[in-house]
Amino acid sequence: VIGNTLSHACNYITINKGSMQGVRPGMGVINSMGLIGIVDVCAPHISRVISVLNSKQKFSVKLSGTPYVGTLHWRPGSTETAYMEEVPRHAKFFRNSLIVTSGYSTALPEGIPVGKVIGSLRKSTDNYLTLKLELLPNFRNLQTVWVIKDIYRSELDSLKIEKTTVDKPVP
Repeated sequence: VIGNTLSHACNYITINKGSMQGVRPGMGVINSMGLIGIVDVCAPHISRVISVLNSKQKFSVKLSGTPYVGTLHWRPGSTETAYMEEVPRHAKFFRNSLIVTSGYSTALPEGIPVGKVIGSLRKSTDNYLTLKLELLPNFRNLQTVWVIKDIYRSELDSLKIEKTTVDKPVP
């Protein structure tokens, strides 16, 4: 890590690896504690990573050991907390329940630690909960991160159905 912003609504991390080292936009980024972000843009020797601490970026996460999936969203303020939104109201969880990546993307495999539940928020008329999380990585002291290469990405991309245009009948 050669750069890291923390005080903006949209924070980024700069790493000293780029396209010459195989880094590509859309690759997940982690450290020894858990999820850090996703690669945004690459130069030959440097890349910019959209941090978990970016209010415009969301990640698919789940309550570890359960089928309950939600969206990780950071709100400007603390570098130590984020929120798991859209959790079904009936989901069972406890304080310190582990939140991990869901695996519902080509950027991040399932099971990468994200944070621990420290509370919940619920509107009386809402069918969903928002869980408040303590993030596991220390974003104030990032030094070494790893970029995740999905060895199946090109295969998955080849399965995407291209939009085709339908020829209009000749009158």
